[in-house]
Amino acid sequence: MNFVNSMAFTAITFVAFTALVALISWWKTRGDNLDTQDGYYLGGRSLTGPVIAGSLLLTNLSAEQLVGLNGQSWKTNMGPIAWEVGSMFTLLVLAYYFVLMPKYLKTGLTTVPQFFEQRYDEGTRRLVSIIVLLSYVVIMLPNILYAGAQVFVNIFGIDEIFGISRFAAIAIVCVATAIVGS
Repeated sequence: MNFVNSMAFTAITFVAFTALVALISWWKTRGDNLDTQDGYYLGGRSLTGPVIAGSLLLTNLSAEQLVGLNGQSWKTNMGPIAWEVGSMFTLLVLAYYFVLMPKYLKTGLTTVPQFFEQRYDEGTRRLVSIIVLLSYVVIMLPNILYAGAQVFVNIFGIDEIFGISRFAAIAIVCVATAIVGS
């Protein structure tokens, strides 16, 4: 087996690419004030259209789409892909609505719950925040962690390296990823 097809090469490229992303992120944000909502969520309101569009697109992608959706499409048909392609039109309509609506831009809002607070009251903002967080934690996060753990276990052979069952390896990677992500 040559080096390019080895586990060492896979691990080195994974760590190097992750470090490169961290280095570029640090370099690009080293002078920004990330203590405020505008600085943290909106890059100090200095981001250009392509950066915002890319952020919107990439925020929507996770292990759930990259692993689960592709796997389901391969196993069945291209139907699951239609869901993601269809969401593109909704995202475009929403983006144009918010960009072309001066009333929204003048408010200086950075999050959807802030919009609900301004429109209704603080109780509605809290309710929306709780519903969104609980939905994400209970519905989305387990799928994302499981799909990501499947990838790590398959690529790095964690179950074979440590001599544990596949289920135990996936559970350990899920917990480790959740801890690191937290």
